[in-house]
Amino acid sequence: MDKKERSLSDKLLNHNGMERQLSVVQGELCELVTAISDFFWRPDKKMPIEEILDEIIDVELMLLQLKKILLIQDKKIKIKLEELKEIKYNKLLDKLKNNLL
Repeated sequence: MDKKERSLSDKLLNHNGMERQLSVVQGELCELVTAISDFFWRPDKKMPIEEILDEIIDVELMLLQLKKILLIQDKKIKIKLEELKEIKYNKLLDKLKNNLL
């Protein structure tokens, strides 16, 4: 994420507040799930690629805000997130290696 994205994310969070943005995060995630379903599994809808890309952009901004909200709750969240990400990625790589996926 670049500075522009982080700045926009911070402004939205400061403007709307933590509680409202948590609700928006959930809504945007649901919209992405719907867009994925419509784009890949409902060809009759003929959804343009721009619509799913738009939802991805929204979710990227929301994830930045969610991470910031969690950081406010726990200052060590960044370290925890990186540690858990490393563990998760290693597990997935092992499963791929062993044909378990």
